[in-house]
Amino acid sequence: MQHALFTIKIEFMRKKHSNICHSLLALAACLLAATQPLWADKKKEVYIPIDYSTCGYHASEQAIPDVRNVVFVACRQGDSYARLQRAINYVSSLKPDKQGHRGAVLLGNGTYYISQPLRITASGVVLRGAGCSKTVITKTGVDRGALLYIEGRVNMTGGDTIAVIDDKVPAGATTVTLADASLLKVGDRLRVVRPSTKEWIASLKCDDYGGGLSYTGWKAGDIDITWHRTVTAVEGTKVTLDAPITCSLSAQYGGAKVITVYN
Repeated sequence: MQHALFTIKIEFMRKKHSNICHSLLALAACLLAATQPLWADKKKEVYIPIDYSTCGYHASEQAIPDVRNVVFVACRQGDSYARLQRAINYVSSLKPDKQGHRGAVLLGNGTYYISQPLRITASGVVLRGAGCSKTVITKTGVDRGALLYIEGRVNMTGGDTIAVIDDKVPAGATTVTLADASLLKVGDRLRVVRPSTKEWIASLKCDDYGGGLSYTGWKAGDIDITWHRTVTAVEGTKVTLDAPITCSLSAQYGGAKVITVYN
């Protein structure tokens, strides 16, 4: 399976001393991991710090490519939505090169105000600013939608469904135990699905928001969580994933399942 190439470079204003803050957070995570055995007992649970190092381009295993600029959009007064979206659509229509790159939309200095969210629906398109704190995109209006949507096409179909049989898998874990792991091999893509059951929703007190309007609460199936992962190891019934899951899986609240996928 080829990875879809969605590369976006938007330069935002960063807070001063952000590198120091990141270093302190990393140090805190290391100290937490080092002191976990001291906290573990029968009454307390030990939580695994989640490793987000795989969140980068191609799971942070490849450097972000320097894609050539194709279109330049200067900053002007008023609503820049139509001009920016038109530029994105043009680059999206270009034929990708051997690396899957179509080109970059380069923005100049200044603040670009947009009345609607921008959308990228093709891979290999880059939205690039002029530099840190030099290019700013500000969305106006009162809706709560995102500033930018990346909307790829789902070209995977579901295959076998296999139950996760662990009583509990902590958030941050990369290994799950399956009812039958013989169907999987290293390199396989799969979906890990955590159902939003009635019991889990009730435990969060999100089933009824009060006021006699019970229909406003969450319903079973509304908040299912799905992770797309790649198998990196299979040992007996245990399967190791290339990236951690980001919330716990508990048999008490319906457990989880994995679904093999095919292109």
